[in-house]
Amino acid sequence: MPNRVIKESICYSDDIDRLTPFEETVFYRLWVRVDDYGRIDARPGFLKSTLFVTKKGITDKNIEEAVAKLASVGLVQVYEVTGKPFLLFPKWSLHQRIRQSREKYPAPEQNEKNCEKPRNADNSTDIPQFAATCGELPLESESESESFSSEHDSDVESSDKKNNAKPKSRKKNVYGHDSECYNAAKWLADNIEQSVKGYKRHEETQLQSWADDMRLILEKDKRDKELTGKLLFFARNDPFWKTNILSMGKFREQYDQLLVKYYAKVGGAS
Repeated sequence: MPNRVIKESICYSDDIDRLTPFEETVFYRLWVRVDDYGRIDARPGFLKSTLFVTKKGITDKNIEEAVAKLASVGLVQVYEVTGKPFLLFPKWSLHQRIRQSREKYPAPEQNEKNCEKPRNADNSTDIPQFAATCGELPLESESESESFSSEHDSDVESSDKKNNAKPKSRKKNVYGHDSECYNAAKWLADNIEQSVKGYKRHEETQLQSWADDMRLILEKDKRDKELTGKLLFFARNDPFWKTNILSMGKFREQYDQLLVKYYAKVGGAS
């Protein structure tokens, strides 16, 4: 394995400064252990034995939490191929020279064609499925519908201010009941209402907001659609996470942490 280059600028990195000493150690040890394309098997047990060969006292949980933190600040990307977790350094090619032509670990783009259809524990497929993008199908006229934030909205508002014109009616992100993002929001709402006795029924405006959160997860965050379906199902069936993931916004916020826990319980065992 070739020597790795660590530049002086790392001393001024805001992302690195957000890490604990142990998380930073994991980062450096990953840097010298990934393959020539900046990728590695992300199973906690494998990483523990690979990164800390002789050091005792390191647990799988220590590794899980460290990887989750690295992912949350954008230093690594965790992904899945055929049910197995991997991670990579997103900016690897900017800092290292790729010498080998043969890849040791699969790239994330292979995930789309290799991953299996997600299944429940009873081998059924009643897991929320999402399209690559969530189309907006209007339910009502723009003047009557609720306003939901979007990048398009801010662009229109900025343009209006520049022209010193009276703000015009802005395009609303209103999701039809047959859109993928709305179905995901409705699935989460129904699941929460059924599992918590007496839970207040979610209103339409809340479902629309959650649908927009799902659009952001898939389009802005560029999350894999099938993996997102698996992860949402996992979050609502895990004893700990089902009491914490009570909105689509919280699901988006905890996505990377959920990803590591999911791989530890499901991916690592496959």
